[in-house]
Amino acid sequence: MLLPNAMNCGCGYELFWRLNPRKLRVFFEAKRQKIKEDAQLYDSFAWLLGTYVRDAFLSSISRNSSYPRSPRGLNQDDDFYDQNRDTDDESRSPNSSMSDGQRFALFMVKHNKALEAKRAKQNQ
Repeated sequence: MLLPNAMNCGCGYELFWRLNPRKLRVFFEAKRQKIKEDAQLYDSFAWLLGTYVRDAFLSSISRNSSYPRSPRGLNQDDDFYDQNRDTDDESRSPNSSMSDGQRFALFMVKHNKALEAKRAKQNQ
């Protein structure tokens, strides 16, 4: 029962037979951390999808609300999230209609993608 679980966590067959159970714990902890990070990423995507559904619903029942003309923040430059930028309403671009929560969710998605790419590069 331990071998299939170890292989699911990224431990190869030959390596499995050379390691003791204490050393296998690293593989299990890495898999647990990856599952947790993926869950946070999926949660961020679901939250962003919820904002689109909300906008679609509001635009269908209210004349004062409209559906966004472009994806929320996906067409922005990478320096959009530079922490040294001003956050006053005057300094924001006129087509930026995202709320602070939506900007933060998008930042989390981009940050998680970059972190995942960095870890994938380190594991190679």
